[in-house]
Amino acid sequence: MKERRKDYPEIIKRMDRNGDDIISIKEYFNVKVDALEDKIISILDGQKTALEIAREGLEKRLDGMNEFRATLKDQASTFLTCAEFSAKHELIQKQVDDLRLKSAILDGKADQKSVNTIMALAIITVFLTIIGLFFTWLQINKIETVSYGYQNRVATEQKDKL
Repeated sequence: MKERRKDYPEIIKRMDRNGDDIISIKEYFNVKVDALEDKIISILDGQKTALEIAREGLEKRLDGMNEFRATLKDQASTFLTCAEFSAKHELIQKQVDDLRLKSAILDGKADQKSVNTIMALAIITVFLTIIGLFFTWLQINKIETVSYGYQNRVATEQKDKL
């Protein structure tokens, strides 16, 4: 690589002062090219540094994404699959249906118990009514018997008087 002049800022200053020092066109362009090369090199160095920083940031980001992906994969392995959910859901639904059926049966038994209680009370009422009617019939027959006996006695007394 060709050796560059290190004093080009001074040369540029001299070029800007019209007339103090005269330099050749070759030297002028060499200075300008050297200045541009230095600018390009510094820009490329800056870009290289920026690229390294971006690469490091990207690697950190990708590492974070890989960790997140691994976490999601671990988490997904613990999730319930659709088939497992369907099987468990059907089992739970069957248990709920069984509980509803048992509840309805218990409600029916409670209703049957009420019906049996009412039926027993109705039978007792009918039985008491029959007993009441029987005693009423007995009293009526007793009065008739007494009345019939009284009529017979009165009739016998009247025959005796005659």
